[in-house]
Amino acid sequence: MNFRLDPSLSHVAIEEPFLYEAYRSVKSVAPLDKEISPNECEAYICSSKENGKQMLYIAFWEVPKKTSHVFIPGKQPCSTAEYQKCFEQAQLFVTSQGFALEQIKLDYSTAMRQVIWGTIKVLKAPKEGAKSSVAPAPHRPALEVVKPAVKPSSPSSDTQTVQQVSAHTSAAVSVSKVIDLPAPAKASSGNTDSVLDTATAPGAEKQEAVCDKHQLPNEQLAPLQQRITFLETELADSRSNVTSLNERIKTLQSQYEADLNARDEEKGLLQSQLLLSSEKLDSIHRQHEEKLSCESTELGQRIDALTDELAELRDQLAAKAAETICAEKMREQVQRTLDATQEEYQLFQASHAEEIAIMTEELALLQEKVAELEGAASQEREVAERSSMELEQTMDAVRQMRIDAEKELEQARIDKEQVERVAAAALNSARAERKELMTMIEELEQENNRLKEELETEISAAGIREEQALAEVARLRHEMLVREEVTTLEFAGLRTELRRLVEERASNGTGCPMVETYSVPREEEAILRENSDSSEEISYSVVLDTCESITILPPEEEDSAAIFEPIPEVGSELFPELDNVIFPEMGASANSEFYGSDGQSATEFRPDRSLSAVPCPAPEAIIALYESANKIQTVPDGFSIQKSGGFIYAIMRNGKAEVYLVWQMLESNQALIYTPLQQPMDEEGFQKVLQDALFYFESVGFMMAPVDLSAPKSRTSALIRSPFLNHAVGF
Repeated sequence: MNFRLDPSLSHVAIEEPFLYEAYRSVKSVAPLDKEISPNECEAYICSSKENGKQMLYIAFWEVPKKTSHVFIPGKQPCSTAEYQKCFEQAQLFVTSQGFALEQIKLDYSTAMRQVIWGTIKVLKAPKEGAKSSVAPAPHRPALEVVKPAVKPSSPSSDTQTVQQVSAHTSAAVSVSKVIDLPAPAKASSGNTDSVLDTATAPGAEKQEAVCDKHQLPNEQLAPLQQRITFLETELADSRSNVTSLNERIKTLQSQYEADLNARDEEKGLLQSQLLLSSEKLDSIHRQHEEKLSCESTELGQRIDALTDELAELRDQLAAKAAETICAEKMREQVQRTLDATQEEYQLFQASHAEEIAIMTEELALLQEKVAELEGAASQEREVAERSSMELEQTMDAVRQMRIDAEKELEQARIDKEQVERVAAAALNSARAERKELMTMIEELEQENNRLKEELETEISAAGIREEQALAEVARLRHEMLVREEVTTLEFAGLRTELRRLVEERASNGTGCPMVETYSVPREEEAILRENSDSSEEISYSVVLDTCESITILPPEEEDSAAIFEPIPEVGSELFPELDNVIFPEMGASANSEFYGSDGQSATEFRPDRSLSAVPCPAPEAIIALYESANKIQTVPDGFSIQKSGGFIYAIMRNGKAEVYLVWQMLESNQALIYTPLQQPMDEEGFQKVLQDALFYFESVGFMMAPVDLSAPKSRTSALIRSPFLNHAVGF
């Protein structure tokens, strides 16, 4: 299958829906055929399938110029079998130009295919109204597909030689064309012919080419090839049998190449042999190649032996009248080569200081050997005869090596097919696993969506329950306030009735009533008038004293112990059920003492009127805080009846914990602070005093709850709710 350049195509016109297959090169390289492009290119193989018709294109995207060179087959495939064959030939054509291909996956959605289609630089959508079929391009010589040699797992030196020589002769001869050279040129340029014959004439016998795995740079190879061509032409004119001798020399080179490839230390020698044989037995050039190899003294000795053999062959060819002239020309060429070599070594010395000494010695030895060669012409003839015999033996060995190499290539091809089958099976397995994983991912996404919906439903239900709970709390608070008001009214009526009964009992029993009057607040007086069934005028409070002496004290100086001493007696006889109602509401006298519990604790608390607020050096000094969750009606001594709240503070001062009890008067906005008779001295005493303080407040009707002080925000919020503490703390 031949492919030709279509200059009428500046791109490949395939729409995204009809893109069937696409391959691209792994990296951009310069094609071996310089007629395609001398610059770096990216290679593409694209095919389309529209209405059952398949089209195939090969395109080279020139990176510097950003232009496309489109190749089409001589005939587009008409069936699937022809398409497959044409596609394989296209792959061989692209790989023969030095490109490594990889497939572009297209089994995605339409959107992803459009993105992939846009990344292929040689593709463009066809213009509207353009014909689907491509007009035939002007005639151009067909390009022959060169099948690259398959690299075996253990390649022989013969196979490596063919591949390397073909790579380094591409600058002069295109591997995609068959170039007919004149007979002398073909005979002398065996490296190029061996590659082309192998690629274009499968039935012909392959010729061996000698090339080291590490070639010289192109800058040094070009002038050497020019000198080789000049010497080859000169020798062809002087001797009629130059062709046969060149073939024998190439055979000798192949033998040396096989030996040197088996040993890494002889690689440089093979380079020298290739250049020396290409220059047609140029002894001076052999010396130059020996210096570039820089391997060892053993290599130099072998080069000397080979130089003697090749010099003998040269003298044998120049046995006629032109021998003297050729020798003179060769001598001049040797001198020029030596001069050029010396200049090269002067430049080479800067970067290879360690090798320059060895090279200088080898150069001196080579110069001496050149002088010896001029006086040893007779001895060289005998050496040439021996070399001829050795060459014949070498040719037999090379033939056997060629047979072995062909066997290795066949085995490598079989191994490659097996590897491709295994890779295809692995790819199918990976695709099946990917499909299973995609199915699992979809199931997990569905489960995740279901869980999200359930969570949202639960959150919504929790929000509804929270709203219901808040509504219930508001209702209960309202109910509690109503009950507190009712309880307050009931307590006021009971207190009035109790005072009336106590007054009657005292008048009837002792005949010496002691009446202490003080003004009743207007609010309390209104409540008493509403709830009292008596017609007496209520403008005072009655307290009985069983003592014989009558003493009337002002409210601020009265002794609460003397005033309230007989009340438990009367109340226990007449209204025992009222003890727990009256005393928590009445509270303690401002000058009285009280205990944290009735027999359960011995902590004594006293009011400290010198304190208007709890002394607190800093907010961090508060180690514990309890606040009453409810408010109750109380009548602390020195205050009118009103709602009160309770607080218990534990303050750390000077390394010791101190406890303070605070009655907060909500209506008068005042505070009455109690302290224990003795502040605790240790942790055990602190816990005991704190428990007694809690028991006292709970016994009078407060429901004490601890305040969270762990977080700075909650601590600040709690302290702000304590106005009698703000001044001391500094809020």
